Amino acid sequence: MYRALGRNRLIYRSLISSYVKTGLIDKALQVFDEMTQSDCRVFSIDYNRIIGVLVCHSRFELVELYYDAMIPKGYSLNSFTYSRFICGLCKVKDFRLIDKLLQDMNRIDVVPDMWAYNMYLNALCSECLVDMALRVLSHMPENGRDPDVVSYTTVISGLMRAKRFDQAVQMWESMIQKGLRPDANACRALVLGLCSIGKIDLAYEITVGVMKLDFSTSVYNVLVNGFCKAGRLDKAQVIVSFMRKNGCPPDLVTYNILLNHCCDKLMLDEAEKLMKIMKRNGMIFDSYSYNQLIKEHNITPDVVSYNAMIGGFCKASRVHEAMNLFEQMKTEGVYPDEVTFKLIIRGLLHENKIATACMVWDQMMDKGFTLDRDISDTLINAINSKDSSSTSNGKEQGKLVVTS
Repeated sequence: MYRALGRNRLIYRSLISSYVKTGLIDKALQVFDEMTQSDCRVFSIDYNRIIGVLVCHSRFELVELYYDAMIPKGYSLNSFTYSRFICGLCKVKDFRLIDKLLQDMNRIDVVPDMWAYNMYLNALCSECLVDMALRVLSHMPENGRDPDVVSYTTVISGLMRAKRFDQAVQMWESMIQKGLRPDANACRALVLGLCSIGKIDLAYEITVGVMKLDFSTSVYNVLVNGFCKAGRLDKAQVIVSFMRKNGCPPDLVTYNILLNHCCDKLMLDEAEKLMKIMKRNGMIFDSYSYNQLIKEHNITPDVVSYNAMIGGFCKASRVHEAMNLFEQMKTEGVYPDEVTFKLIIRGLLHENKIATACMVWDQMMDKGFTLDRDISDTLINAINSKDSSSTSNGKEQGKLVVTS
C-alpha cells in the first residue's frame, strides 16, 4: 500500500509540474488540492513548491490562503521560499503579510536571505517608512544577517529623501567604520542631499576628504556644482585639479558646470578659456548626465555650452560677441535650438537692434520654433514704435498687424 501511495504522489507531482510548465496554474492548483485531500502523504516540499509557483506568477490573492492552510498542519517553508515570498510581497507593498512571515520565521528559527532583506528595506524606504526600515536594519544582526553595503546605502538614501540628514551622516560613518565600501550611487545620493541644504564642506569631508576612494566623475561633479552654487569657484577648481591627479579627468558635465557659473557671474574671459579647453579636448558625450543635473531636456551638451556663453554675453550687454558665437556654432555643425534664438533676440532687443532681431526671428520661424509671449510682444511693440517714428513726407507707413 505504501508503494501505491508513493506512486500516486509521484503522479500528482508530475501532473502539477507539467501544468506549471505550460502556464496552467489553476489546473496545477486543482491537482494540488486533490493531492492534499487524498490518502497521499503531503510533505513540506510540496507546499514550498506550490507557494513558490504562486509567488512567481504573482497570484497573491491565493498565496496567503495556501500559506494559512499549511501552518496548522505542521508544515513550514524553507529559507529560500520564505525569501522569495517576501521579495514578491515587496513588489505589491504588502507589509502586513511580510511582518506576519517574519514573525513565523522567527518562531521556527529561519532567516531571510540578504536579497530579501534588501528588497524589504528598499520597499519600506520607497514608501517613506524609514523608521520601520531602521528597525529592520537594527534587528538583522540578531537574526544572523549582518547588513551589507546595499542595506546601509538603501536606508541612507531613504533618510536623505526624508531630509533626515544628520541620521544619514551618522549611518554613513557607521558603515565606513565597519569597513564597508559604498558604491558611487550611494556617494552621489549623500553628496547631492548634503549639497542641497548647503552642507557642501561636510559632503566633501565625509567623502573625498576622509575616505580617499576612487569616486566616479558623477560624484565629483555634484561637489563641483555645489561649490559653484555657493560662489566658491576656487574650491570647485581645487576639486577639478584633484580629479586630474587621481586619474578621473573632468568630463563635459564638469566643464559645463564651470562654464555656466562663469557666464552667470559675467566671468566671460574665464568662460572663453573653458570653451577653448573643451574644444581642444574634443569632448563628445551624450546629453543624459548633464541634462539630469540641470533639469533640461532634448538639447545636446554642445548647445548647452554655447547657450551658456551666448546668455552670458547678452547679460553683459555684449550682444555683438553673442552674435559672433551664434554664427560660429552654425559653422561648426552645432545647430541653435529654441533657447539659443530666444537668448539672441532678447539681447538684441535690449540693445535696440530691431532689424537684426527681426532677421533672427525669421530664422527662428524657418526652423519651426516660436517665441514666448513676452518676447513676442516686446518685439512687435518695438517694430510698431520704429514704424511710427519713421513716417516722413506726409506718408504714413502702415503698422504691423499681428493676430494672436
